[in-house]
This record gives sequence, structure tokens and C-alpha cells, in this order.
Amino acid sequence: MEKRLAQIIAILFHPLLMPTYSFLLLFNIDSYLSLQLVFKAKIILTFMIVTSTVVTPLIMFTIFKRNRMIADFHMKTKEERIYPFISLTAIYFLLYLLVSRTALHPIYGFILLSTTMVSLAIFFINLRWKISVHTAGMGGLTAVVLGLSYRLQTDLFLLTGIIIICSGLVGFARLKTDSHKPSEIYSGYLVGATVFLLMFLLF
Repeated sequence: MEKRLAQIIAILFHPLLMPTYSFLLLFNIDSYLSLQLVFKAKIILTFMIVTSTVVTPLIMFTIFKRNRMIADFHMKTKEERIYPFISLTAIYFLLYLLVSRTALHPIYGFILLSTTMVSLAIFFINLRWKISVHTAGMGGLTAVVLGLSYRLQTDLFLLTGIIIICSGLVGFARLKTDSHKPSEIYSGYLVGATVFLLMFLLF
């Protein structure tokens, strides 16, 4: 039962979903960032993000699997993660270039650029050590909320608490499914949070 719950948590908070969750947060936080976009624009932008950062990578991973470049979608070894992360980093960066050339507020492009930097950091770290990409995504999402709270001067304490609790659940899930050691989980969260927070300081 616990292992099944852990698998569900891992799916709900899959790293590929983090850009989508970040944009949904931006759309729903009570600020000018949400008010400047009409509902139709939010739907179109969400569709673009999901297509680019979820659907496209899954298609690419399927191609990698068929060509035996990865054993499965879990990519449990460092070697299997090389090509997927090169692909993901390229996708995030191209999407950043596209969004940054629109009339959208710069924060949207910033989120994608920060995601690109996290993906790049994980790629290089992965050459030596395996860390949890799931918790890296949650660390980045936590930093997004903290950064927005600072930049917008708004109280997002409750939301921050909820995401931190979810981060703990994700860490539990990765341990329960024997996907990572505790050190890999903590280091993943630290990498994701640190890169995003540093980017916010430069933004």
C-alpha cells in the first residue's frame, strides 16, 4: 500500500511537471502577474508549456528507449540520464527564448531560464554523482514561491508550507521506491533550491 502511494506521489510531482506547476502558481497568485493575462491567454500558455515540457520529452524518451539508449523511463543509472538531460536542457532553453520574445512579463521567461540552469547543473553533477531529480524539482518550486513572495512583497507563507510538506512527501516516495539514498534526495533538493534562489537574486 505504501509503495503504491509512493509511486502515485512520484507521478504527481514528476520533474517534468514542475514548469507547468510554476506557471500555474504565477497564474493564480493574487498579483498583477495574474491580472495582466486573460483566461484564454493562460489556457494557451499552459497548453504550450505542457506540450513542450511534458509531451515532447516523453516522446523523446520513448525514442531513446526504443533505441536502447535508456532501459526505461526511470533512468536509474547516471549513464542513462546523459542524453535525456541534454535534450531537456535544450527544450527548456528554446522555450525560454520563445517566451522571452513575447509581451509577457519577464518573470515567465525567468522561470524557464532558471529551469534550464537547474537542468544544466544536474547534467554536470550527474556525470559524477546521481542525485534526485524529483527533489531538485521540488526545491526549485519551493524557491519559486519564496522568490515571488520576496519580489511581490506578498505573504505566501501558507503556500510555502504546503510545498515544503509536499517536498517531504516526494522525498519519502523516492526512498520508499528504493530510487535514491537519503544523500541523493537532500542534495537534489539543495541544488534545485539554490540555483533558483541565486537566479532570483540576479533577476
